[in-house]
Amino acid sequence: MILSIDLKNEEHKNWFLRIMALIITALCVVTLHHVGEPRPLYISIPRGIGNSLILNAALWISSFTNVRKKLRYPVALLIFVSGIGVFIASPFGWTLASILLIFHLWLVYDLLTSRKTV
Repeated sequence: MILSIDLKNEEHKNWFLRIMALIITALCVVTLHHVGEPRPLYISIPRGIGNSLILNAALWISSFTNVRKKLRYPVALLIFVSGIGVFIASPFGWTLASILLIFHLWLVYDLLTSRKTV
C-alpha cells in the first residue's frame, strides 16, 4: 500500500488531517481563483486563502484531538456540509471530487463512531 498510516494513533491521525486540510485548502484557493471574478493575483490569492480557510475551518478544527472528543457532533455536521460543498463546487473532475467527498464522509464516520470520551 502506498500510504500506510496507523490512524489508530491519535498523533498520526492529527497530522494526516492537517495535511489533508492543507491540500483541500490549496485546491479551494485555486478553485476560487479560477471560478471567481477575474482579478489580479495579488488580490485574488489572499481572498482565496481567506475564503478557503473559512470554508475548511471544520477540517482544521477537527485535526485537534480535544475538539474531536468534545465537539464531535457539531464538527461532523460542518464537515458533512463542507464535503457536499466541495463535491458540488470542484471543477477538477468527478474523480477528485469523489475522492474528496469520500474523505469527508470517512471523517464524519470516524467522528460519529468514536467511542472515546473526555
